[in-house]
Amino acid sequence: MHLRKYGFKRTALAICGIALLLLVAVRIGSAQEDERGSESYTIALIGDTPYNALGRAQYPALLADINASHVAFSVFDGDLKAGGDGPCSNDLYLNALANFNTLKNPLVFLPGDNDWTDCWGRYGPSTQPYSDPLERLNFERALFASTPQSLGRRRSRLLANRMHTLRMCAGN
Repeated sequence: MHLRKYGFKRTALAICGIALLLLVAVRIGSAQEDERGSESYTIALIGDTPYNALGRAQYPALLADINASHVAFSVFDGDLKAGGDGPCSNDLYLNALANFNTLKNPLVFLPGDNDWTDCWGRYGPSTQPYSDPLERLNFERALFASTPQSLGRRRSRLLANRMHTLRMCAGN
């Protein structure tokens, strides 16, 4: 399968993700400012993890550190695995969801290219069985973004200007 035709879709998806992230940051920041005055807050930005067996072994400690750091919210900016680090099985996404939901505070998920575009066999036998990239992206969307709620134990409503976001996603 040739993925150049997905280049525009990946770009549009990235723009939509960034727009959503900014809207969430403003929404959470505004809510906390109302509660705490004009105090600053901290966010956790993670992605490209867990990679390989060592990364998977260390991942619970990273999540525990985030919980101990009292961040207002976290953002996962994509890539649940390295491109050739195993198949794009349902277990990959379900394990990620379970891990994200160990976080005390909200987490916003953005898909990465390794999570779906690399699922067709680009990296060879280590990623078998091969998957259709668009089917994997749709599975990710259904799992991580089927509601207007963040992930994590304490959920936050994600707000977006739907018309503006839809125009951006459509490339208009």
